Amino acid sequence: MAELIWKGNRLQAEFFIPDGRLRVSFERAELFRVRDEMPLSTEETWDDDSGLISNHFAYVVENSAFWNMQSEALKACNPKMKHFRFITGWTCLDVLANCDPNFDVIVASIS
Repeated sequence: MAELIWKGNRLQAEFFIPDGRLRVSFERAELFRVRDEMPLSTEETWDDDSGLISNHFAYVVENSAFWNMQSEALKACNPKMKHFRFITGWTCLDVLANCDPNFDVIVASIS
């Protein structure tokens, strides 16, 4: 992850990609966390790789430990909220948001 900005409910993260960056932004993010992938692998118990796709990094996650630790009040006040997870190989960004993310590619300028 190259950058993370949270102002109000707007969350924007930029990830390194070949020849630039991928910007992921949410207009209504309620909560987020950034973790190294090693603790993530000990937090979740997966019996198989169900739902994981090789070379992908963006997922909508159901029934995760992060989701389950949130209060019922938060979930009740945000009935459209979903859990999005971005896995880069080094970092994991979990986002609870009331809207789907927007994706934009920022091409690196050649000097």
